[in-house]
Amino acid sequence: MASKTIIKTGKGENIVFLHGWMQTADSWSLTVEHLKNDYCCWALDLPGFGSCPRPESVWSPLDYAKWVSNIIKEHKISNPIIVGHSFGGRIAIVLAATNPEIKAIVLEGTPGLRPPMKLKNKVASALIRAIKRTGIPKENVPFYIQVSNKIQSDDYKLAGDLKPIFTATINFGLISYISKIKIPTLLIWGQNDTEVPISIGEAIHRLIKGSKLKVVPNASHFTHLEKPALFSGYIRNFIDGQNH
Repeated sequence: MASKTIIKTGKGENIVFLHGWMQTADSWSLTVEHLKNDYCCWALDLPGFGSCPRPESVWSPLDYAKWVSNIIKEHKISNPIIVGHSFGGRIAIVLAATNPEIKAIVLEGTPGLRPPMKLKNKVASALIRAIKRTGIPKENVPFYIQVSNKIQSDDYKLAGDLKPIFTATINFGLISYISKIKIPTLLIWGQNDTEVPISIGEAIHRLIKGSKLKVVPNASHFTHLEKPALFSGYIRNFIDGQNH
């Protein structure tokens, strides 16, 4: 499967951008605008998003990482820095642990670890499991539907035919991959990120030896869209630091 959208802009050291869930390659346009004069920027539509066809089977971040590795080989993208936002960050983590060609990674708002489940969600999940054990079709239990809707994320609700891939993604364990990362790593987090709280970024920072963590004031889960100049500046400084 080949991506129908691979946006290549600029010349210089290679940066490959991996977008978040329900996003596309175009979501990186503001960041690329700030970096294209000094770097060769590659923004990809991941399979199932934008113009790239949905995988025929249920893919996990490992499958997506293999797909990105093939794109890197196919286009002869030497020693790339991988920048991944959220879902794309999950893929970047796997790439960093499994592909020796990757020079460095930048993770933005990446849910590499699960935050503690809130008490109300624990109770709701227990109720849902109890209802499932009864064998009664869930569509016949209005309470089941009501509780499920409360604990399901917006990403899951909007996933459509990608729901199996979304489920496989959030259930895919990343800790073993994070522990294998030895290459330079930069984490960029929005101070006000409610989707993936800063505590997750801090935990990943502690797990990856030598990693750097930048917290962007007054930014949410989409720092690269809200503060593109600052976001790009962090990437530039990070890359320059590896070259000197």
